[in-house]
Amino acid sequence: MLWVDKHAPREIEELSIHPEISRLLLKQAASASLPHLLFYGPTGGGKKTRVLALVRRIFGDAVDK
Repeated sequence: MLWVDKHAPREIEELSIHPEISRLLLKQAASASLPHLLFYGPTGGGKKTRVLALVRRIFGDAVDK
């Protein structure tokens, strides 16, 4: 496992950049219907980390297996 992957935030609450987006995603994840989402931005902006944290919130730790 790469160091960067090992120490990346695993929970959406651990993400300190754009907390308003995290709150919105948590609200959507708690509802019965999650809309289609498109994440875009520059490299290194945390898109993959945020999506993985959201997916872990919805599906649990089985995502990592």
